[in-house]
Formats: sequence, structure tokens, C-alpha cells
Amino acid sequence: MKKLFSLFAACLLAITMVAKNATIYLDGAATGLSGTATAAETSISESGITYNFSKGAKIQSVPKDAVNAFNKNAGAILIGKENAYIYNTKAFGDSIASFKIYYNKSASAKATFSVTFSRFPITAAGVSGSDSVMATLGVVDSVFDCTDQVMSGAKYFYYKVTNANNTQVQFEINYAKPAGEVDAPAFTPTAVNHVDSVIVSLTQEDATAIYYTIDGTEPSNTNGVLYEAPFAVKSDLTVKAIAYNNTNASEVSSMEYKVIAGSTCAQVNAASKGTKMGLNPVTVVYVNGANAYLKDASGSTLLYLYNNGLKAGDQVSNIIGEVDVFNGLPELKPSNATDWTIVAGEAPAIEEATAAPVAADVNKVLTWKGVKINGTFTTDNKTTLKGVFGNDTIAFYNNFKIAQAFDAANDYDITGAVAVSNDNVQVYYISCVENKPMQGAYTIGGEDADFASLYEACEAVKTNMLAGKVAGDVELLIAANLDNQKNVGIFNNTEHTITIRPDKDEPRTITFSATTDANVGPSGAIMIGIKNGTLPHDDAVASQNIIIDGLASETATNKMVITTTSTYHNSGYLVVMYGQVTNSVVRNCVLTNNRTTGSTYAVCFRSQKDGYGPKGAIVENCEMNCIASTSGQGVNYNGVNNNALDYPDSCIVRNNVIRVKSRGVFLNGGQNAFIEGNEFYVDGAGGFLVTGIYGNKQKGETHVRNNRFLQLQTANKNAGDYGVTGILASGGGTWEITNNLFTGFELTQDAANGSRIVGIRCGNACTVRHNTFILNELSHHPGNAYKSTNPVACIYAAAAGQTIQNNIFVVNETESNASCYRGALEANTTGNNFFVKVAENSKAVYVDGASTLATYAQLDSAQRADNRNIDPQFTDGYIFESKPAMKVAAIAGITLDIDGNERGTVSVYPGCYEPEEDPTEIEEMVAEEEAPVAKKVMINGHIYILRGEKMYDMNGRLVK
Repeated sequence: MKKLFSLFAACLLAITMVAKNATIYLDGAATGLSGTATAAETSISESGITYNFSKGAKIQSVPKDAVNAFNKNAGAILIGKENAYIYNTKAFGDSIASFKIYYNKSASAKATFSVTFSRFPITAAGVSGSDSVMATLGVVDSVFDCTDQVMSGAKYFYYKVTNANNTQVQFEINYAKPAGEVDAPAFTPTAVNHVDSVIVSLTQEDATAIYYTIDGTEPSNTNGVLYEAPFAVKSDLTVKAIAYNNTNASEVSSMEYKVIAGSTCAQVNAASKGTKMGLNPVTVVYVNGANAYLKDASGSTLLYLYNNGLKAGDQVSNIIGEVDVFNGLPELKPSNATDWTIVAGEAPAIEEATAAPVAADVNKVLTWKGVKINGTFTTDNKTTLKGVFGNDTIAFYNNFKIAQAFDAANDYDITGAVAVSNDNVQVYYISCVENKPMQGAYTIGGEDADFASLYEACEAVKTNMLAGKVAGDVELLIAANLDNQKNVGIFNNTEHTITIRPDKDEPRTITFSATTDANVGPSGAIMIGIKNGTLPHDDAVASQNIIIDGLASETATNKMVITTTSTYHNSGYLVVMYGQVTNSVVRNCVLTNNRTTGSTYAVCFRSQKDGYGPKGAIVENCEMNCIASTSGQGVNYNGVNNNALDYPDSCIVRNNVIRVKSRGVFLNGGQNAFIEGNEFYVDGAGGFLVTGIYGNKQKGETHVRNNRFLQLQTANKNAGDYGVTGILASGGGTWEITNNLFTGFELTQDAANGSRIVGIRCGNACTVRHNTFILNELSHHPGNAYKSTNPVACIYAAAAGQTIQNNIFVVNETESNASCYRGALEANTTGNNFFVKVAENSKAVYVDGASTLATYAQLDSAQRADNRNIDPQFTDGYIFESKPAMKVAAIAGITLDIDGNERGTVSVYPGCYEPEEDPTEIEEMVAEEEAPVAKKVMINGHIYILRGEKMYDMNGRLVK
């Protein structure tokens, strides 16, 4: 509350005070409407105002667009069919100052409507006592500002659909408060029932003073207590309050509080059935399905009550309920679960029992370790099983009907709740952990396997992880082809390593075939950092040291295949690294996503809902095939919070072969990404932009090095922001693009309306050095005329701040208006070699507003003297110049080319490839057709480049 002003200040305020406006944004998300149509008229309160919706109202998502400027919560209110309506009941005396209606532009059918404004109340039947009715409005695509039609002093509106079409709407309503009017004070908390005491706060932001009473009398500036700070209420009473703004007074607001004395868990356990009691606070010891077990500060007694989304370790305050008994176990059925205060914490250790339970253990939850037990609990009976615990025999009752089979050959750690029934002490079974530390190799599938499925194996790892019983490195060996009906979750919170790999150098395939997925959180076939394959975001756990290796050994040649069926469910990821994942790798696998619809991926680095993204995760030496769906994509960096602190950080994609229909690597939220040594094959469908690398939401530095973009193909023939781009270097951050080869551009049908064909689109600050661009002759032609939105160019500089150095640009396209470089040349455009096959039909560089730069010769004389024209010949994507490229100044830090050949320290050749031989010898070799052919080979499961007698790895390092 604001402090009291001096008399002078108060008088000045009284003179200068003006009406204060309050804006209400009314949309489906704000109102709390669900996606299910209401069965009857629904009333919902928002900021003190009640809004009434006709039958059938529900929420629908609203895609953002440039016209619909509101879109506050991205949830439209769907008002269905003719005569559907929305109207308001004002809870205080403000009038409507402005009124805007927003429409979803993508609505399938447009609706006409009318709006009525009135100073008097409105009902569902229409306007009652209205001063004015607004005329019917026509079809609106985006936003309609009704402010001019709002009568002075109108407080109510009535919106009505006047034709048979649905309408998707949002409202922005500005309520103007009349000068001098004061809102009544608000109470915190608003809950009625409390344990021991409640701290009450009063707020009214415009008040110069608030007075309250607790004796039932009406408060005023002459009766009651001046509110200066929150105060405690320790018994049943009603608090009344009034606010003043100088001499202007509000109405009186009131809140009834009921306070019950707190009890201990022991007192609840001993109380009679039906007694109303309170706990404040208690800690959740254990959660078992719908049941939660609690203990108080004494730590000696626990009791059972219904769960309300609790987790072990939560501290819960303000529990009020009625004592009941469940088969001899006291329970408290809470009556105010929505008023609980829950503070998350670490799960407390469950006390370990040293003997069979006795009367002193009743109402406790205990763990008996190393129990020998045999038999099966099922969900439809109350079977009793005998467990041998040292010299004791314990009877375990399945009162909670939990399915569990026990093997007499194994030991188990049994957790149970101790109860008393018919004066007999007994244990209600809750859960168990196989008492065998997990380490070493386990086979999956095939005869005599340790686990029948990958799901069962990962569940066993999870169970042992949670129990602290992983004693060493664990290998899960795939011993047969597996058909998985369930998604798999796995995590590792130890210093040990968990590896999934084939058991031997033979073909192994893991197929995922789930057709539905009820998961509300992350989802995929194999999820690293998730406890299992069915739980939501908050099932994530910090994880490290997990390896998925498709090779049985370093000398193996058969890569393991991880794949899906064509009908795999809509969360189309093969491998997801989720949340706080570190030091984890996917390598040497064939990742084939066969889902035929929607966005499908091979690998996803995904940040957690409330923070954390994978750090330093690696995908290497894999073959990714995501071509069954037109939206198939290779690797997805997914930063869900648009917050750099939560983005996947320093994750690496290297030495992979990536075949996709849409995007090879989608940087949809990441920072400091490394994309190195990959081969990209993009074969896009029509109607959208396809890319090798797509930058959308990036932070920090994105490094793209030593990659080969060997197919950049599109079937697009539409005008607009479509076509194909090797690298879309946009979305934020800075980009370093070095030693890459761009070729294999192709249109598969004529595109008379225009189509983008670009090697790199520089939408952010880019440093582009030592790349080779070969814009080859196309089979079909876009036919555009240097359009800035749809250029045909090796580089399109869409933003300032570019450094373009030591590149080779080759344009062999003869029928389209193609250029080596599209955009304004800057001071850092140096050392590049240009080649245009038909100068009469193309431009080496096209600069906005610089029509004189129509040929290379003009560029050379007018812009940069060290950008030169060449006439190259090609062999397997490398350039052997019959007119050698002009050497350029070496760039510090770039010491190797794409194949690992060393560059000079003073002058070097431009482009991604640095010839080892003298250029004169190269020219002779080309003439004699004896140039060494570069080709890929696979040796022991690894890809190498053979060039003559020399062999390089995919990072360009000389092997021999």
C-alpha cells in the first residue's frame, strides 16, 4: 500500500487526479475455455467482470500474422453458428473507452455479426434498456475497431453472430474508470480454511489509505484499523476493509476466514473416524499411484491420504480433512486440496527396517532390504505373499492391488505401509526393487536374452538408477531385430557409461511402431534424459554418459538401423536428447524415419520446458533418411523457451550423410552449434522452402565447416518465399561458414512464377570464407528477374555486415537471371574468384540500385580489384582450373581445406579445395584425363575419402 501523503500532496493529488484506464484482453486462453464445446451457456470471470458464452463456445489456437496485432495468448474464442453470442456483466462502474474485435484470418468461413453497447444490463435474450444498438457489420478479415460506435458511459456489450458460419474472435476492451471512483480492497489469500493461522494482505493500488475491522462492524476512516502491513488471523472471523483515495471512498469488501488448530500425524492416526483435523506442514515421503505418505517434523509417524499431484519431497502446508480408515490404515481425506501450499524438495530417505514389523511400526512406511519372496500380485485380488527377511517371515498384503511378479531366485527391496487389522500387524505392499546391482553386458532379443525388448531393458536401468544400484558400466546389446510397441526412455545419473549397441557385427534393426501417443511432454522413439517413454516434461532428469553406437566394435561394418513404421505416431522423432543431457553421443547408426505424414526427424536436441538444454551432445557418422514425408528433417535443435540460457549449447553434428525432403539441420533454438563434415542431400517437394541448414532461433556462434551440399533440389514452382537454399543463415547470432562445397542445384519442373535457388542466404552477420559454389545448369528454370525475395544466386546478402572472402563462385546456369552474389558488396568482400558462363544472360554480382554492374568486367573495375574471373573444369565436385584460380591472401586460422590439405601461410587458392600439386601440372592432368578422382569408401564402418594414393577422414585429416 502506498504511504500516506502530506496534506499538501493529498490536495495536489485531488486536483490532478484523472480517470485511470484498465485494458482487458479477452481470448480463449485468458477465459480458461477448453477445446471442448460447452454443453450450455457458460459464465467465466476475468479481472472482476463476468463474461457469458452461448452453448458451443470453446478455445482454438490462433496463428500469428502481421495484421492480427493482438493475439495475446494465441487462443481464439470459437463462437459457433447463427445467433451465438457473448455478453458481459460488469462487476464495477467503469465505462467502455475503446472496443476492438480481432478475427483469425485463416478461419475457414467468415461470419457477420452485430455488437450492441448499453449503459444498462444485458441478458442472453438480448438488450435490456439499451440506449443504442450498433448496426450489423460486414465480413471482417482481421481487426475491427468499434470505438467510434461506443456510446458515452456504456458499460455492457452484446456480441452476436448473424449468419450460419463459425466465428473465431478475440477482444481488446479498455475500461475507463470515472474520476474519483475507488475500487474496494482485495484480499490475499482468498481461501477460507486454514491451519493454525493465516497472514492476510490488503491491496488497492490507488488508495491513499485502507481501514479494516475484525469485529463485524463497518470500517471507515473513523472506525477500524489503518492498514500498514499484513497481519495474522488465528481464529474464525470476518475481515472487512474500505479504501480511500483522499476523500473518495470505495465500497466495503469482506473475507471470512476459518482457522483450525494444527495436529501431528500421530494425533491424526489416533483420532476417531469422521474427526476434522489439520496438518501444517508435512513432507511427502513416498507416492504410490493415488496415495501419498506423509510425515511431520517429529519424523516418527506417517499417514496415508489421497494424492493431489504430489511428489516425494514436497512440503505441503494447510491440509484440512476428515479422518477415515482404509483396511486398518488411518487416512485423511482432504477437504481443501486446492488451497494447499506446496514447496518442492528432495525426497527423504525411507527408513530401513531391521526386523519384522511390530506395533510400534504401525502407520509407518518402511523398506525391508534383501527379501526372498515368490509368487505374483495381480490388480484384481488381495493376494498375500510370504517374504523371508533374515530370520523373520513377513506377510505382504496386496491391498493396493499392484501387479508384481517375484522370482524366488532373486532378492528384493520391498517397500510397504505398516497397518493393523483385527489386532494383527501387517504390511501393505507398495513397490519393490530387484536387489541386484546392474553392471556389465545384457542382451536384448533372441534366445536366452536378458530382456525381451529394449523398453524392458531401459525400464530395468531406470529402476536400478533410482535405487542407486548401477555398480558399473552397462552395455545393452541388441541381439536380434526388435519390434518395439512402446517408446523408450533412458537416463544416467552416475559416472558410469550406458551404451546401446549390436551384440555382434551382423545386421540389426530396431523398429518403433506405436501408432498413438498420449504423452503431453517430449516424445520420440528413444528419449535420452527421460525416465520412461510415456511421461510428460517434468519426468525429465539430469543425464550423462549415454552412447547409442550402431557398430558392435571398432572394426565392425554393419551399422545398426533405428527406424519407424509408416504409421508411427505424430511425435516423429527417432532419438531425442532432452533437457540436462551432457556427454552423450549417437554414432554409426542408420536413422530412417518412415512416417509418411507431418514433420519427421532423425535426432532432436530439445531444451526442457522449465530450463536446461543438452550441452555438448554429438551426432556423428550416421546415415539419416527422412524422405518418406514431405516434411522430413534430419537434426532439430529445439529451444522451446526462446531463452539462450535454456538452448541446446555447443551440440555437434558431424560426418553424417543426411537425406531429407525438407531441412537437413533445423536450428530452431540453439547456441554455439557446430555442423561439420556432413553430406547433405535435399530433395524437396513443392510449395515450401527446403534447406540444407535452416536458421530460425539462434544465439551465440553457429559454425558450419567442411560440409558438402551435394543435392539441393526442389519441385517448387510457386511464387513467394519458396525454393531451395543450402544454408539459411538467419534467426540470430553470428555465422562462421568455412570450407564448404555447394552444388547439385536442381528444379524438377518449370517455375515460371519464380523460385529461390540460393547457396547461402545471409540474414545475419556471416563470415563466409573458402567456400566453393557451383550453381550448375538447371533442367528447369525459374525465369525470374533478379527478385530480391526469390533470387537465383550463390550468395544472397539479405542483411548488412557480411564478410565474404576467398570463395569461388561458379554460375553455369544459362537461361535464368543468375548471379554469383546478390546484394550490396561491402568492404569485407575480398579475394573471391567469379565465373559466369554466359555473361550476356547473367550478372556476376547484382546490387540493388546499381544497374551498371551488369557484367563481371564492371564489377572488377568498379568494386573490388581482387575479385577475379576464372574458367574452371570439374571432377567429382572439385575444381581443376584450365585457367587456374588467382591466388589470394591467406586468412589466419584457416590452415586446412575441406579434405585436410594444408594451405599456405601467405597466399592460397580460393574455394574449399587447396590443390596439392602445381596448377600447371593440374592443367596437364586435366587435359590428359588423368586427374585423381576423389571417391568415398567405407572401411570398418567409417567413411574415408580416397584421392589417388592418399586417404583422408571426413574431417579432412590425412590418414595415409
